[in-house]
Amino acid sequence: MSRFNTVLIIFGIISIALASFFCYNIIITGREMADAPPPIDYLKNLPPKPDDWDIIKREINSGYIDIDILAPAYWLQPDFYPNWDRAKSFYESHDYSRWGVYGHGAFPANPTVTFTESEPGKWIRFTILYKTGYGIETWQGIKLVPEDNEYFDVEITPDQFLLEPTFPAFGENWVKKLSVNVSIKKQPPKGKYIIDVYSVSPDKDKAMEWFWYVLEQQENTEYEMEMIERAKLQAYKEGKAPEEFINWVKVGRKNKYVDGSQFQLSPRISIEIEVK
Repeated sequence: MSRFNTVLIIFGIISIALASFFCYNIIITGREMADAPPPIDYLKNLPPKPDDWDIIKREINSGYIDIDILAPAYWLQPDFYPNWDRAKSFYESHDYSRWGVYGHGAFPANPTVTFTESEPGKWIRFTILYKTGYGIETWQGIKLVPEDNEYFDVEITPDQFLLEPTFPAFGENWVKKLSVNVSIKKQPPKGKYIIDVYSVSPDKDKAMEWFWYVLEQQENTEYEMEMIERAKLQAYKEGKAPEEFINWVKVGRKNKYVDGSQFQLSPRISIEIEVK
């Protein structure tokens, strides 16, 4: 075979390979575009924002309005809270190889109360909002327990509740409105005090009630199927092997109940009490 023919054969092989590569990528790109899911409507289950939303939000940020007087249509909106701008990426560019299991906290997380009279029996009541973290896909059972204190009693109502997931969409139970009552049981010296509140495992009867409730939600698998399909598309797009997603598919993307106290690095709420 002449050198010229050899060159032609090699050139032909390279041309076929390049053509195959570009055709493959065109097909893949076309398939990705055709199969790309629509953006998640993560606000679809929430009430519409009230007409005075912008005004109220500004007043909340300035500390001029008590959240106790607000209707749920205000504090159910994710952008009611200060870190939403950063958290939106969980929804607008979600990584389906990850599964959000634990996440919850209070707003405000560091409330302050001031007693100008310190006789036993005096009390102050205020409201906080307790919410699921962003991008969380489990139902979390929560029980809040304040530290014991020599001078003060802290009562939280309700102190046990179930928080629903915030992914793929927010619902009407992702935030709970809590009443906190701080009362004086023994006359304290003037000064400042801190009482921390921690999450602990819910009572057994509550945990069982919530477990079966959440399990019943799994009968409707439309949510689970949609999340798995989105994961398939992501794995396909990133060229990941199915093995990388198998454990995630087995345990994730399910309406699963978890004990919310299992992951805790710090107090959920720190109440600062000042006695003047």
